[in-house]
Amino acid sequence: MSDEHNEAAELLGPLVREHRTRKTYLWTHLITGGVFSLFGLGVAGKGIFAFAKEPTRENAVLWALLSVPFLLSGGFVVISALLRLPLRVALHQGGLYYRGRRGEWAVPWPTIDGVYQKVLRVDQVGIGVAVRDVYTIALQDGTMLEVDHHFADVDAFGDALVHQVTHMLLPGHQEAFRAGQTLRFGDVGIDKGGIHADGKSLPWGEVESLSCKQGILATDKSFLQIKRVGGLLAWAKVPVEKVKNYDVLMRIASEMTRIV
Repeated sequence: MSDEHNEAAELLGPLVREHRTRKTYLWTHLITGGVFSLFGLGVAGKGIFAFAKEPTRENAVLWALLSVPFLLSGGFVVISALLRLPLRVALHQGGLYYRGRRGEWAVPWPTIDGVYQKVLRVDQVGIGVAVRDVYTIALQDGTMLEVDHHFADVDAFGDALVHQVTHMLLPGHQEAFRAGQTLRFGDVGIDKGGIHADGKSLPWGEVESLSCKQGILATDKSFLQIKRVGGLLAWAKVPVEKVKNYDVLMRIASEMTRIV
């Protein structure tokens, strides 16, 4: 770890786990960008040679048009990879350290308001299942920190993060719920009267189940599907990535659907 990381995370306690940009992502993009750039330089060199033999405006424009797209694409890919080099996220016993393009944050656990999670597995034929998870950490001051699948082992990071945040928030949410408060989980709300989503409400006695379903048309999304007793179709479908603290919601909702 860098000296800056040590200083920023000093008050967060011992390091539990650290995640940086995947090496495969970095090398793939550096090589791909380098190949594009070299090809563009080769085309530009050939254009210079052709222009030297026949210095016409048409020659200059033609070779410039051929080389510039490769040079720009290659440069963009290389720069994108280099910009991700300093990115890292680490879990400590006392909180989370995050270094992104906008700066760095040392975040004690109690200052986290919640987590939005997009858990996605893509079946790549002949290669295997690719992890495309994205975790957005909402802080109490409104700051949003994103950790996506460009980080190594992002699924393991997400599991550890969600477990810690759920363990921290669940008791307080359960107490508030039992006291009659309405709890907001992003695009979903619950209270003792029922569950609220898509601008409508459903009493707990009419809730058959809550489950996570992979999208059929939108295969890059998972949905929280709320089914009504006796209904053939879902009463409401909310993208899981729009549900804050999904695991906390499901824990409380499961208690209510067992009671009623």
